[in-house]
Amino acid sequence: MNEICLDGEVYYYDSDKAVFFDENFMIPSRPIIQKLAESYFLSIDTTTLSDENLISLIKQTKKTEAYKITIKLCEIAFRTRIDELSMLRIILPIYNSACRNAGYVKEGLETTLHYYRLFKVDSSVLFTTIGSSYCDLGDYDNALKFANKAYAMQGGGVGYNNELSLLYKRIKKLSPSHSNLND
Repeated sequence: MNEICLDGEVYYYDSDKAVFFDENFMIPSRPIIQKLAESYFLSIDTTTLSDENLISLIKQTKKTEAYKITIKLCEIAFRTRIDELSMLRIILPIYNSACRNAGYVKEGLETTLHYYRLFKVDSSVLFTTIGSSYCDLGDYDNALKFANKAYAMQGGGVGYNNELSLLYKRIKKLSPSHSNLND
């Protein structure tokens, strides 16, 4: 566990569980967790990290719901590791999801689509997050287009309550013109 001092108090970060604790091993309040995440994660020199460790760090920030930090770390990866398609396949969906959770749906979608088109990144997870963003913005035709791409890529019929099936349910529920979608 890593020790962090914030406002004269001692806290700990367990990187295996991606959880912050206070000195009594209680989980602090959400605002304190945000400050701890910013203090801890942004102090890490990402230039010395391997791709695997940078991806792990990005996943940890998302798991702790430090979405703005997740976005910053993904943007660092876009600038410094942009030539690595395997990395983009992993971090683009995380980036887009973090943007959605932080309230930057349109901006996240624009950036995600830019890299998707520029590097021809394709994955069912990426297509699902893009479809979810379009759904958030009320563009159900594009949401369905990307949901169908994800469905085709994963071979169809994978799980009833996975992210993709939930996206189809949202489209069906929110869009009158798509209410005839099969469950």
